[in-house]
Amino acid sequence: KDNQPSIIFLQNHSLILTAKKYQNVINTTEHVSSDLEDYLEVEHSHYKMTNDISGLVNTVSKQNLIAYLSCDQELTQQLAKQHDLQAYTHFCPDTIVYCGQEFVKLLSLDPGPISDYVKKYNEPPNVIMFKNRLFFVAPSVKKAKEIEDVLKFHILTWNLARKNKKQKESLH
Repeated sequence: KDNQPSIIFLQNHSLILTAKKYQNVINTTEHVSSDLEDYLEVEHSHYKMTNDISGLVNTVSKQNLIAYLSCDQELTQQLAKQHDLQAYTHFCPDTIVYCGQEFVKLLSLDPGPISDYVKKYNEPPNVIMFKNRLFFVAPSVKKAKEIEDVLKFHILTWNLARKNKKQKESLH
């Protein structure tokens, strides 16, 4: 019984869990979240992927980073159109500084591509694509949102430049 988490629900606030073992808190939180999803008839598996991505990155890099799932509609639309963000070449240093040398695309929850990135660049990736979703990896949500903003600016500017180039070519 000593290893069982204590669960407290605060009305209009949140869930509080305490336990002697960290993993018990994680497991109980997942269990309570799943029960709430069932009760509310919602499905949030895409948000749960953030835990999986964080776990992969942290296991490989030996760091304590978070994965932030992008819900930005413009980025999601661009990803749906392009299917591969690698096609967007870096055109300014900020993109490399914030978004990393390249984006990592995961086909499964296999840590191989993340390990390859860490071996190649000696740091974890900042942008991961998995199941047509973008995850930003950083020490905090604030930093992850900064990476998201830089990538969004980069993609929108890149697309605008490409569109303008095509228009100029069609005039000649």
